[in-house]
Amino acid sequence: MSYKQEIKNIFEFNRRFIKEDITEDERNMWLQRFTMYTIDELTEVLEELPFKHWKDYTNTEVDKKAILNEIADVLIFTFGMVDILGYDEEDILNEIAEKNQVNIKRQEEGY
Repeated sequence: MSYKQEIKNIFEFNRRFIKEDITEDERNMWLQRFTMYTIDELTEVLEELPFKHWKDYTNTEVDKKAILNEIADVLIFTFGMVDILGYDEEDILNEIAEKNQVNIKRQEEGY
């Protein structure tokens, strides 16, 4: 299955419980929730990493698969926010491409 189809699946899943004609207050509530969910998943990424300066991490292996799983959750909730805002998968992929070009240009110019 292609990544574009997987993104579409995320949008379809969210539409099961977030109705299309939501009010502005409902939109804000869902955006707040999805932002909190995303932060929570990012925190779970952090918890997989040796970041506490007071703890001895000698012989500690980072569980890359667990991190990948948490990053997947981050992306799922991020794409959910895109949908809540009324955009689709093409909109966000185009936005990512445009932003990436800006970042490349900045890097090339010593930003």
